[in-house]
Amino acid sequence: MNKFTTIAIAPFINTPIYMLTRIFAAIACLLPYMYLSAQLIEPKFKSYSPEEIQMNKCSFDPSADAIVLFDIVNSNYNDEYNLLQKRHVRIKVFNEKGIRNANIVIPFYSGSDFEFIRDIEGAVLTIDKDGMQELKELNRSDIYYEKVNKNYSLVKFALPNVKAGSIIEYTYLSVCKNYGGLRDWFFQTEIPTVYSSFTLMVIPGRAFSYLIQKKLDYPIDLQQNKNVGSTSFTMRNIPGLHEEPYMEAAKDYLQKVEFQLANYTSRFGDKVNYITSWNDITKELMSEPYFGKVIDKKIPGTEALIAGTIAIPSMEGKMQFVHNYIRKNIAWNGQDSKYSMNSLKDVWEKKKGNSGELNLLLINILKEVGVEVYPLLVSDRDHGRVNPQVAMLDQFNKVNAYVKAENKIYVLDASDRFTPGHLIPHSILNSHAFLMNGKKSEVIQLLDDKSNHLNVTTLIATINTDGIVEGKRSVISSNYARIEREKSALQDKERFIYNYFSKDKEMKIDSMLITYGVTDTDPMNQEFKFITTTSSTGDFQLLNTNLYTGIDKNPFTADQRFSRINFGSKQQTISYQKYILAAGLKAEELPKNIHIKTPDNSLEFIRIMKLEGNELNVQISFKINQPVFNSDDYDSLKDFYKKMNNALNEQVVFKSL
Repeated sequence: MNKFTTIAIAPFINTPIYMLTRIFAAIACLLPYMYLSAQLIEPKFKSYSPEEIQMNKCSFDPSADAIVLFDIVNSNYNDEYNLLQKRHVRIKVFNEKGIRNANIVIPFYSGSDFEFIRDIEGAVLTIDKDGMQELKELNRSDIYYEKVNKNYSLVKFALPNVKAGSIIEYTYLSVCKNYGGLRDWFFQTEIPTVYSSFTLMVIPGRAFSYLIQKKLDYPIDLQQNKNVGSTSFTMRNIPGLHEEPYMEAAKDYLQKVEFQLANYTSRFGDKVNYITSWNDITKELMSEPYFGKVIDKKIPGTEALIAGTIAIPSMEGKMQFVHNYIRKNIAWNGQDSKYSMNSLKDVWEKKKGNSGELNLLLINILKEVGVEVYPLLVSDRDHGRVNPQVAMLDQFNKVNAYVKAENKIYVLDASDRFTPGHLIPHSILNSHAFLMNGKKSEVIQLLDDKSNHLNVTTLIATINTDGIVEGKRSVISSNYARIEREKSALQDKERFIYNYFSKDKEMKIDSMLITYGVTDTDPMNQEFKFITTTSSTGDFQLLNTNLYTGIDKNPFTADQRFSRINFGSKQQTISYQKYILAAGLKAEELPKNIHIKTPDNSLEFIRIMKLEGNELNVQISFKINQPVFNSDDYDSLKDFYKKMNNALNEQVVFKSL
């Protein structure tokens, strides 16, 4: 079994904290190459070795379209204690697909002029079929800046004249006002990396804690220079990490090192710890004007909303009333945050804000009406998993509201207009979150064993002797299935119809009617008429009853699985189908009824077919009773899906008499 190791390191101390079991199977061949020395002497810009020029594939990741030859960062500071980070990247392009790596995007924190990117240089060495070399440099006119929002910007440029076989490289300097700009370092990307190194020079009087996540059999080289106060982290020969179905954030599985300020020396010479425990995070945030202070500050203009809760007898009812008002009347601006970047008074008046502002507003008003509520720091599935054993604030990207009412627990996200209060937001299911209760702050796990992702399909159709299948279909989507489909239908109805119902070009959809019930806790109903045709061979017609289940594709066909599988919630798909056969149409022997399940009942599939006179009835049921599977379970899951899809794709054969 392969494992990842996570190590917490104070400067010059290497202390194992825990081991997290995961599979990341890959070939770790040693590359007979210049980067195998203990510490690479950084090559000069625009100076290339024969080995680099002649390389045409990666020996330890042969299918790669390109390879990072090296990615090196050296950090330092100046007299003003600005953080200076010099980065140098060199990539070899193997084929046409690898050319996309020449489009460079560098994000930086531009708010309040905190960070600048300067001294950008780029070059491309291209070798033609006759072995002639051509070197082109990046023109400054090809570099441009794009402002994402008031805090973040991008530097973008495309390196010129890149072809299969080219070597591309670029270098730049990041200048941050202080060490708050120190980011995590990722040794691994989607393409393989031969050599990756990050050197941190620590300011006198400061100490940083480090968290290393890596696969056990991928060694890391730590070199510490106590004389200058630096630590270097180096890894070699790392295969690329590719996207996998139902994968969590890629960074959960990337080899990386995380940084956080641990302590500093005050002007009086005392050592002051900086957020070394979960309680420290609570104290820190609850004292901040952009977080804790806004929760207790009265917001002008909210009096009418607060008064509207007086006649509601239960705390649960008050919670639902306030939550529903904010998520349906205060618009989310698309930005996720843990903080309030503006006053909640402005957010209330403008009826718009980031996710932190909407949720801190929700917490503020719930406290005003007497509901027991606490801030809950969360991390979306796409943002990454939380390590509950290490108190690091950057593990979280959002704040939600944690409510206790009538002996029940609720997790509310006011920026999510589609998720009702009785459901935990789908994006944080099965994750760890930090509950900021002054009396008992703690890391908790967000699980929901009761609610599921449920679709129930009913189909009634006729089949004539020409193979025309015509009828009506209805789908009732409940809980998380309703949220998923409602969001899709409201964003683009035509795309919604295509994605869920008519990807088959032969199927024609007519009279689509979508109803949502009285409240957003009711199921969503989709009804429509359809017409399609059976396939045929000779005198026989072939009906595939899997056209209407929504589980027609097998996502698990890869030989290996590196990440765990996270479906989010439990899932169930039920399909009832009735086909009325025209006179003169006879069904041959039906596919056999089948019942497949895993030994632990985590997955179950049932298909029953029955023919009575001219009526064919089909019943299909598929359940996912366990929302998360470890990569160790992949072979069993893959085998189940293969058997299920083979059964689903069995044809019903008809013959005209």
